[in-house]
Amino acid sequence: MIIAQMMRKKFTWRYDYGTGEMLTTQSPLLINGNLKYFIQLSSPTKEILSQLKDALFSERLKMISLLGGSFAAIAVLTFYLFKWNRTLEKQVRIKSQELFEAQRIQKMLEESSEGIKHYLDQVKEAIKREKRSGR
Repeated sequence: MIIAQMMRKKFTWRYDYGTGEMLTTQSPLLINGNLKYFIQLSSPTKEILSQLKDALFSERLKMISLLGGSFAAIAVLTFYLFKWNRTLEKQVRIKSQELFEAQRIQKMLEESSEGIKHYLDQVKEAIKREKRSGR
């Protein structure tokens, strides 16, 4: 304490002389730039803590509400993301089936068009032969 007074600084300490823990705070009082006095305040720690209890309780309640709300929002968002993912997967399956069906039909049409071309070529050859023999 004496060292703090000599250094002209504010100082705070806790101690217990058997009557309960005390908190002491002191600050230098300068008059015209010269150290003249020290202001010192001692308070029982129990008094200070009892006043803080209500404030701490309300802050804890706020924190729990904030965390609870955040977790609830994250849970709801996760639920909707999973639901959306399932919907997208279902749509991909449906579009894939439609694509495979379209490819199957295209292949059938290509094969049938090749068959029609081959048939028309045979008919053309037959007509040419008839024209030659009919001459």
